[in-house]
Order: sequence, then C-alpha cells, then structure tokens
Amino acid sequence: MVPRQVEGDVERVWKLDVLKCPRCKGRMRVIAALSDSAVVAKVLSHLDLPTMLPQPAPARAPPLSEQDLDQGAFNLDAEMDQRAL
Repeated sequence: MVPRQVEGDVERVWKLDVLKCPRCKGRMRVIAALSDSAVVAKVLSHLDLPTMLPQPAPARAPPLSEQDLDQGAFNLDAEMDQRAL
C-alpha cells in the first residue's frame, strides 16, 4: 500500500491526521515505508522495542445483567465457600 493511501485511510476511519507533528503541529513527511518483517524486527530491536506480539489475554465472561443478579446467578457467598474447600 502506498503511504498516501494509508494516511487517507487512517484519517477517514479514525479522524486522525497521522502526518501532523504532535510537538509543533507542522506537517511531517514519510521518508520510508517498511514492509519486510525482518527489517521491521531489526529496527524495533535497535530501538529496544518489543519485536514479538504480546500474548492475548483470555476472554472473559460477559457482564451479568440485572436479571441475572435478581435471579441469584451470582452468589458471592457460595463462591467463597467453594474456594475455602
């Protein structure tokens, strides 16, 4: 993908101007676009940044609804008793 296309996509989706300098608010230029994963890993390693993706956290249950709470689906005392065993 051409950097200009990426810039336009990011701006359109997240309403974020990726070429606006966070310090001076001026325009920045794209001087390189890295697409080779080995080169990206080498650059990140040189900058002491992680080169591997973090492990995803396990999924959690959806929050309980008011109805679940009213019907006793969540009983903290019973859970505490089970943990004590």
